[in-house]
Amino acid sequence: MILDEMPLPVAQGVSLSGYYGFGIGGGFWTVLGYTGLYLFPHALAGVEYQLPGMPFSAYAELNLGVGIGLGDLAGWRGVAPDFAGRVGVIFR
Repeated sequence: MILDEMPLPVAQGVSLSGYYGFGIGGGFWTVLGYTGLYLFPHALAGVEYQLPGMPFSAYAELNLGVGIGLGDLAGWRGVAPDFAGRVGVIFR
């Protein structure tokens, strides 16, 4: 969930904005008969560049939060600080 987005003044004709918010990620795995869940509540911050004349924009984002391992994979349970990053394209 994006809480706020604001324009970043860079140069004439460049549409760059910054944003921040929070989110939650999750995953499921199964390896050699072991299964588990992973939850990742996190804060996020990123930048978005609107490509001129195009119906999409590019973004880069950093996530910082807590990784929560739930499952029976030997030696991997509990809560620990975690981070992630991603880049992508937003189609409008």
